[in-house]
Amino acid sequence: RTEVMNKGIQSISSQISSLSQMSNGIKSMFEQVSQSAVGTASSTKKISNRLFGNLAKIDHIIFINGLYDYINGRAGCYSPVDHHNCRLGKWYDTGVGRQEYSTMPSFNKLEKPHQTVHSCAADLAELQLEGEMDEETLQKVKSKLENVHDASDTICKDLDALIKEKDNEIERYYQPAH
Repeated sequence: RTEVMNKGIQSISSQISSLSQMSNGIKSMFEQVSQSAVGTASSTKKISNRLFGNLAKIDHIIFINGLYDYINGRAGCYSPVDHHNCRLGKWYDTGVGRQEYSTMPSFNKLEKPHQTVHSCAADLAELQLEGEMDEETLQKVKSKLENVHDASDTICKDLDALIKEKDNEIERYYQPAH
């Protein structure tokens, strides 16, 4: 009878050991799946973030190209708007930009160069509408174009910095807890 009980205990012990190993294997698989899901979520957020940055730059370049076409007498898609009513301005003032990016250090840096681009663009449009340009007007146009160019460069750099800051925030958010 003792021998039968010992064999039963050994069998139960062996089954418990087997179940424990299977449980550890399942736990390991769940951890791998969880890590993979977190990595996918992080990557997806970063891709979305970078797409935003590139689209904002493209919108800005389209606006600037439209301005250049207008100045050169070519009909284009330039329409004078202030820095609150273009797509970037709306994004910045009340849109997803304010909701998702306003805590980033570079966010507030965008407003001043963005305002400069639009005010210089409006000035350029007015100068162009005056018709034939004398030397003084040409100098004003040149100066305003330089301001637009410098402010545009700053906007692109600030957008790049904003994207990098947001990527870093995404990485911190999705880091595994230790």
